[in-house]
Amino acid sequence: MLPADLRRKLENDDALYIGRRKAGDQSFDLKWVRRAMREQRKMRIAYIDQAGVTSKRLIWPIVLGFIESKRFIAGWCELRKDFRLFRADRITQAELLSDRYQRNRRELVKEWRKREEWARASND
Repeated sequence: MLPADLRRKLENDDALYIGRRKAGDQSFDLKWVRRAMREQRKMRIAYIDQAGVTSKRLIWPIVLGFIESKRFIAGWCELRKDFRLFRADRITQAELLSDRYQRNRRELVKEWRKREEWARASND
């Protein structure tokens, strides 16, 4: 999606490397998460945890994050009644619901960030 002159410049620049998606990476399209966040709509997901156990979750996506090659969704989890991070590659099914969050997404993001800062500070 780059203009030809910029693409040639980047192809000849060995200081930048852009990796391709791994074969077999079947995670769902994040456009649904972005839409859910924009419209403050809930999502129903099937999620596989670290132990390989699948659970059904009703989440309120509030933030998309990218760390190294992993994509994360931060959101309120109705099952756990708390904020959780979900790795996108562990979501096997996702459905955008018509139900909306009970709270403002921006306020939820502030609350989540405050909790994350507190957790980091208490681990130091």
